[in-house]
Amino acid sequence: MPMATAVMRSIAVNAAKGHTRSQKLFTDILSKTEAQRRKEYEDSRSALLQIQHNWEDPLLHCRETGEPVPNPAPHPDDLRFDPQTGDVTCFGPINEADRIRWERTSDRVQILERAIEEGKKELEDPANANLKHWIEEDIAFNTKLRDELDRILLKGWRKRT
Repeated sequence: MPMATAVMRSIAVNAAKGHTRSQKLFTDILSKTEAQRRKEYEDSRSALLQIQHNWEDPLLHCRETGEPVPNPAPHPDDLRFDPQTGDVTCFGPINEADRIRWERTSDRVQILERAIEEGKKELEDPANANLKHWIEEDIAFNTKLRDELDRILLKGWRKRT
């Protein structure tokens, strides 16, 4: 058990037994911890809201005017705030280099999805009856690869156009 945990446990046990000094110390530590958590919660929430606010007007303007829509990393639509924990989580690339990699992977997923659909159409063609086994294996391979890339991309993230 780490030393800090052991000390805190000892203080808590003594506080529960009625030792006033331990009760005061435990209450002080608890208050400071809760205050720090509240501050971190508000900081995370404020940072997320600020990012989303800063991009709201430029993104809306571009969509309304037909101008190219900027694609910042992290994108405001990829950020989520968990009100239970106060954590901000990014469900997309967090910097420009990541964005480029994610977009390339997203392109590969789309290529695989087209290949899967083409394979299914080939299965429907009676002229391909003797190739059925190989087409099915190709579809299965492409599906497995697509699913793995999709998992890497956090289920469903796609390149913004």
